[in-house]
Amino acid sequence: MSRTELLRAELQRLLDPPFGAHRQTILSSHPPLDKILSGECPVLIYPAARMASAAAARLQSRGVDVRGFSDKNSARWGQTINGLPVVPPTEILTFVPGGAVLVASSLYDSVIREFLTGCGCTRIYSMPFLNLSLPEVFCSREYFQATQAPFHPGARESILQLFDLLADHASRQVLVSKIRYYLTLDKSLLDSIQSSQPIYFDPEVVSLGADESVVDGGAFNGDTLSHF
Repeated sequence: MSRTELLRAELQRLLDPPFGAHRQTILSSHPPLDKILSGECPVLIYPAARMASAAAARLQSRGVDVRGFSDKNSARWGQTINGLPVVPPTEILTFVPGGAVLVASSLYDSVIREFLTGCGCTRIYSMPFLNLSLPEVFCSREYFQATQAPFHPGARESILQLFDLLADHASRQVLVSKIRYYLTLDKSLLDSIQSSQPIYFDPEVVSLGADESVVDGGAFNGDTLSHF
């Protein structure tokens, strides 16, 4: 079999389990939330930002023992949010001896997890996992129904058709790694497919000659044009 055929066969295997099975796969690969939701295991929420504040209020209304927030930004240390303290990462284990931290950020998941692990935290719950388990508490448009969508009835054939339309092996690998990620929420699967090329200007995608004209038609501050 060619490498394309092997990759397509793997994609088929990933999509074969019945709808809902992916959820069990994800839940089994993360620490259970039972003791947190029952109030037996205290938690901190990281970082101390808008999403964390909203999540803390919702969790407290459910009886969760939210002890406070933590943040790498030292300017926030000693502050309070809705009466709860913001503590340095070095004090997380003092506030929550079990090291349970809920990550309320849809950016830099891998970096945050690595940082918190280095601080001695042993029970770290990522934003994608929390959004899947408690979508009404950890609301995120980036992850809303993202893990469920590829496994809905009827999606399988569309995804396989998409695979067949892709013209290069790198793009096919990206697609398969995305599906693997939706099955596991292992962020390293996404980190491994990041392109080393600058966005929009990958020489394998677009080739510009000496006489080209480039128009930045976006609505931001021209950062794309400066990169170019």
